[in-house]
Amino acid sequence: MPQVLVLDTVGTELVSGMWTGFDHDLTGAVSAGVEYWSAYSGNLDPGRGEELGASIFSESMLAEFDTEGLRAKALDSRESLGIPAEGEVPEGTDLIVAFSNYQTYGYEADRVNLLLLGEATVYVDDGVPQTSPVLAPLVMVWEGGDWKIDGFPFGDLDYQSLVAEPGSLEATELGWFRLTR
Repeated sequence: MPQVLVLDTVGTELVSGMWTGFDHDLTGAVSAGVEYWSAYSGNLDPGRGEELGASIFSESMLAEFDTEGLRAKALDSRESLGIPAEGEVPEGTDLIVAFSNYQTYGYEADRVNLLLLGEATVYVDDGVPQTSPVLAPLVMVWEGGDWKIDGFPFGDLDYQSLVAEPGSLEATELGWFRLTR
């Protein structure tokens, strides 16, 4: 594994402000995971959530979701921020998810088990950002000429012992590799 992985910063197609169409290699899989989950988990617009979800999830996952399932992440985020489910997001309110570290478990040509470590930053009307670490386990599969998310391998696994300040010595000691653009 590279100690520092340089992400592909763009894919080949822009979908609702998010790049798709990454290379069929480890860098492409990690780049897609970072791009997809940053956009989808930081999104506060349920309609955009539908569009993003249709682009990032595998066929098997899409078969499990209905329209409300694709909108659910944005609706959950809005609820946790105290924003009504419908209507405009109040000015000055935002959710930004950025990943800076990764681990892989079980890399094959068409499948990568990926862990991403980063920060979620919430901006609300008081203007003071609140930042917390975020860890995202993703199964990435090569499908239809692009990487897709094919699951969230939480199961019985407890990833909380791997949470650390992104980019810190502790993160390095826990096996996290750096991402850069």
